[in-house]
Amino acid sequence: MADELSKVQECLDQLATQMFACLHWVSQNAIPAQVNGQPFWPPEGVLPNGNETLADGQPADSNNADTQHASAVNGAEAASSATPTDTNAARSDYQATLQELAQDLVIKEQQIETLIKGLPGLEKSEEDQQRRMQELEEEAKELEEQAKVASDSREGLIQQVEETMMKIRRV
Repeated sequence: MADELSKVQECLDQLATQMFACLHWVSQNAIPAQVNGQPFWPPEGVLPNGNETLADGQPADSNNADTQHASAVNGAEAASSATPTDTNAARSDYQATLQELAQDLVIKEQQIETLIKGLPGLEKSEEDQQRRMQELEEEAKELEEQAKVASDSREGLIQQVEETMMKIRRV
């Protein structure tokens, strides 16, 4: 039973890890929604053209202010001129990956359910389980008595063998 419980615990740990990874992926890859009638502001640290910025707010790929301005302007134009098919493709890729992650979580949960159903005692009442424990304790006592008898018998046989060996040495 301890092994079965260990399997359940391991699967629960794996499920928690998968959930954390899924949440992290969603938080990093979610496509920002644009609200009608509101200006679109890209996520912090990302220029409108998709390039990341450094900690000081400067683009990661240039140090020149003119280049920065030009890339920001070009990025804004590129963002505003993005075709609906590009956006739809990105959304469908995101949705497909999100669906796959959700299916993985459901599969892991089903594995856990299967393991839990396999644990003993779920269909039995507490009284039945107590009776079974008493039966097992009695059985263990009987086996212990048999082991003691066998041990005593072994000691007796060892003494007989030693006595026989002593007689043989004398001859």
